[in-house]
Amino acid sequence: MRILNDQLVAFLGDSITQHLVAVSDWMETQTDGLPPVGTSVVVDRHENRGWTNFLESRIYLSYPERIIRYLNAGMGGHSSRQMLARFDSDILAHRPQWLLLSAGVVEVRRTYQPDREQDRVSLDEYVANLTTMITKAQTADVQVILLESTPHARPVTDGLPDVTLEEVNTWTQQYAEMMRQVAHETGAGFVPLFEIFLDMERRLKGKASLYADEVHLGSKGDLLYSQLVYQYLDAD
Repeated sequence: MRILNDQLVAFLGDSITQHLVAVSDWMETQTDGLPPVGTSVVVDRHENRGWTNFLESRIYLSYPERIIRYLNAGMGGHSSRQMLARFDSDILAHRPQWLLLSAGVVEVRRTYQPDREQDRVSLDEYVANLTTMITKAQTADVQVILLESTPHARPVTDGLPDVTLEEVNTWTQQYAEMMRQVAHETGAGFVPLFEIFLDMERRLKGKASLYADEVHLGSKGDLLYSQLVYQYLDAD
């Protein structure tokens, strides 16, 4: 495992990384005291779950002797432009040793949302944003790993009505290829996800899905995502 004892791992991405959920301690129990279906419950706190939570648990169970700290700086709806704008305060200020960076899904969605034209990030800007963040991180001795965009399961709900899923994922693949190129040019790590997710979704043949909706992952998708990242980190 490349991550050493007493190191800080930062996650930066959109809602797929943030995966913020409302937690009620009453609903977390596995005793007979579970609230009946339809009962109103109190939200005690919000927690980051999803693939980052699976990854943290897997690392802990593999290396329980290591104390590894985590910072989830994912934020729903953020593209690489917004990530760059908060990079110094949300990432560098915490002095992590590792940065796992995912960007590209929001860029694709904005392309097909007529009312979000001002938020669109071109491929050229995307490359520039990634390169700037990586350069800033590497200057601060942060090891950067880029996480490839995952595909959509369905077209963008509030997007243009005539756009097909194939078009959306073809455009996603363009951003994925640009990320791979940036990783090569900057020496950053790179975890491929796009084709693996497409292939697995095909193999499931509709009997199950990696997705909770058109773009966010369900438990199977989060587990696969965390497995692929873990395999990269544990390759040594």
